[in-house]
Amino acid sequence: MELQFKPHHMATLPLEVKDQPDFMQDWTDSKQAHFKCGDLEFSILFGKMFYSNGIDTYEVWVLDGAHREILGDKYDQPAGYMPMDEVEEYIKTACNIWESN
Repeated sequence: MELQFKPHHMATLPLEVKDQPDFMQDWTDSKQAHFKCGDLEFSILFGKMFYSNGIDTYEVWVLDGAHREILGDKYDQPAGYMPMDEVEEYIKTACNIWESN
């Protein structure tokens, strides 16, 4: 699975918003990638402001609430502190469930 991470939108706020150094420091290295299988979309987040250690674990969300309901409780909340191999398995499993419905 090839994910293209880009700076999270909070990491690119205008300078006047960044006057709060304690708040902004943790956003600076925040990154986000998106992945789609069919019309099911995932947000994969990296950085200390998420359920990620900012080193080698990630947070994953299913973006559409209606899709989360169909997938079940496991996908109703963000999945956090997952290494990339678990992220890939989590997404693969969700896509298989989605495609079988």
